[in-house]
Amino acid sequence: MMFAKVQWSLVLAVGLCMFGSGVTTPLAAAPARVSEADFSYVAPPGWTVAPFPGAKYHVAYARPTGGFAPNLNFVVESAGVPLARYAQLNTQQMNLHFPGFHLQSQTPFITASGLRGIKIVAQTKPQGKVLQQVFFMFSGHGSKKFVGTASTLASDGAKYDRAVDAAMKTFIVK
Repeated sequence: MMFAKVQWSLVLAVGLCMFGSGVTTPLAAAPARVSEADFSYVAPPGWTVAPFPGAKYHVAYARPTGGFAPNLNFVVESAGVPLARYAQLNTQQMNLHFPGFHLQSQTPFITASGLRGIKIVAQTKPQGKVLQQVFFMFSGHGSKKFVGTASTLASDGAKYDRAVDAAMKTFIVK
């Protein structure tokens, strides 16, 4: 179900907004390599990596500011369409279903290992908080699609952009 898992990124962002970090038991202090079953990456320096209730993969998060914990979370799903079409369809759905969705940019993104992806930067407004959400989309083996979503308060977005981009440059599909 293509859009449902990307929508999970917004749910997670709202959860981190409502409950601060929402996580209590860190897996590791970043920048250790985070290794999941399907992928790995190096979390931003100073961020914590921990399980989050309801999420399949661990979440990397920074210390909360302004009642929100900047975070990086991942979903993996099956979608039998090319990556460009996948990004287009998800952007259309986000525009329909994410409160206050405003597309700011969509650009190619290439990891250090040469994996080609798409980076989408948008603003959303769940629960009255204006967020910057950056979606990094990649194709994997077969029809697998990977989405890493970085969420911050919009006013803090520029503060975290470099660290998040650097973390996503380390993303590897297994």
